[in-house]
Amino acid sequence: MAVVAISGVVMARHIAPTYFGLIAIYSAIVLAAGQLSSLGFGTAIIQNHDQDDDTHSSVFYVVVSFSVLAFVILGLATDFFIKFYGRPNYQLVFSIIALRIILDKLVIIHSARCVINLDLKFINIVKLTKDVGSAIVGLALVFAGYELVALATQLFVQSFIRFFMFAVWRPWFPKNIFNRKKLKKLFQFGVYIYLAGLLNNVYKAIQSTILGANYSAHIYAQINKARVANVIVNQNAEGYFHKIIFPYLSGLKEENHLFQKQYFNSMKLVSFLSCFVGGVLFFVGSDLVLLIYGDQWHEAARWIKIICLNLIFIPIIMAMNVGVLSKGFAKEIFVLSIMMKILSATILISSFYVTVPQFLILAVIFGFIATLIQILFNSYYLQFSISKHFMSIQSAMISFMAGLITTIVFTTYGLSNHFVINALIFTSLFVLTLFYFEKTFILKIVNRVLLHFKFSQRFKI
Repeated sequence: MAVVAISGVVMARHIAPTYFGLIAIYSAIVLAAGQLSSLGFGTAIIQNHDQDDDTHSSVFYVVVSFSVLAFVILGLATDFFIKFYGRPNYQLVFSIIALRIILDKLVIIHSARCVINLDLKFINIVKLTKDVGSAIVGLALVFAGYELVALATQLFVQSFIRFFMFAVWRPWFPKNIFNRKKLKKLFQFGVYIYLAGLLNNVYKAIQSTILGANYSAHIYAQINKARVANVIVNQNAEGYFHKIIFPYLSGLKEENHLFQKQYFNSMKLVSFLSCFVGGVLFFVGSDLVLLIYGDQWHEAARWIKIICLNLIFIPIIMAMNVGVLSKGFAKEIFVLSIMMKILSATILISSFYVTVPQFLILAVIFGFIATLIQILFNSYYLQFSISKHFMSIQSAMISFMAGLITTIVFTTYGLSNHFVINALIFTSLFVLTLFYFEKTFILKIVNRVLLHFKFSQRFKI
C-alpha cells in the first residue's frame, strides 16, 4: 500500500488529471473484457478444494482460449473508444493495457492453487514485487516525459511480473487432456460467479463511460482521485476475503456451528476497521489530498469527505457476500447482483440531472441500502438471524457515530481547527467507545497477535 501511495503521489504531481481519467475509463473496459475469459472458474476451483490436475488442465485451456477472444474483441472496441474521446494516436497505449487479459489468465491455475494451499507468504511477495517493479518503471517513464505511456506501462508491468513469478516459482503445466464431464460440474457453480462478476465489471465500464462523458475525463479523474483511499482499502479487503476468509469458510461449510462463529467474527472485525478508516479519512482526507497531490486536485479534496463514507459499507458487504458464496449459493448471489445493479442504475441515471456532490451523496445512500439488503439476503439463505447480523456491526457503527458527531461539534465551536487534531479526537472516542462494547473480543484479538509473535506475556480475559 505504501509503494502504491508513494508512486501515486509522484505521478499525480506530474501527470494531467485528464490522462488519469482516460486510463481509468479504459481500464474499467479492460476489466470487463477480462471477465469474459474467466468464466468463474478461478473461484469455483477454490470453493471445491478437491479438484485434480485433469480438471485444472481443462479449465486452463478454456480460460486461456477465451482470454485471447476477449483480447480480440477489446481490440475492435478500442477503435470506438479512441474516436469517442478524440484520442486517435493512443491505439498502442491502450493495446498495452489490453495484453493484461492474457497474462493474468495464463496463471489462473497457479494463483488458485496457492490460495487453496494458503500459500499467503508467496502471494504477498508477488504483490509487493509487482507493486514495486511497476512503480519504478512508471516513475522512470514519467520523468522521461511519457505521461500516458507511464500509466499504461505500469499496469502492464504489474501483470507481467505476476505472471513471471507464478510461472517460475510456483510452476504448473497443464496435461494434454480435456475432461468435459469434470469441467461441466465445475462450471455449474462457476457460471453464476462469472455472470455476477461480468455484470459488475460491465456496469463499472458503463459507469466510467457515462460519468466520463457527462462530467468530462478531467472531472472523472478528480472523482477517481478522491476514491483512491477507498480503492486501496477495498482491493486489500477483497484480497483478504478471497485469499483467506473464502477458502477458510469453504472448508467449514459442513460444520455449521463453527462456520457461524467465524462468519460473524469476520464481519465484526471488518466493521471495526472500515468504520475507523472511514472516520479518519473524513477528517484528514481533504487536507491530505491537497498536501500530497497538489492544488490541481482541489475538486477531489472537496469530494473525499462524501466518498469516504462509502468505505464503511463496502467491506461489510464483501464479508457477507463471501459468507454466502462459501456455502455454495452462487446462483442466488447472481440474482442479488442483478437486483443491486438495477438499483444502482437509478443512481447512475441521476448523474444526467444532478451535480457531482449530489451524485456522490446518492451513492452513499445506496451503499447504506445495499448493506441492509445484503443482511436480509444472508439471513434468509444462511439461516442466521437478522439480529445477529446487526449485533455484529452495531458496536462499530455506534463508535463511528460517537466519534464523528463529537469531533464535528469540536470543529463547529472552534475547539479544534487542524485535521491532525480532528483525527486524534475521532480516534480516541472511537477506540474508547469500541473498547467499552467489545472489550473481550478486542483482547482476544490482541492476545492472538501477541502469541503469533511469540510474546510470553498474555492478557487475562
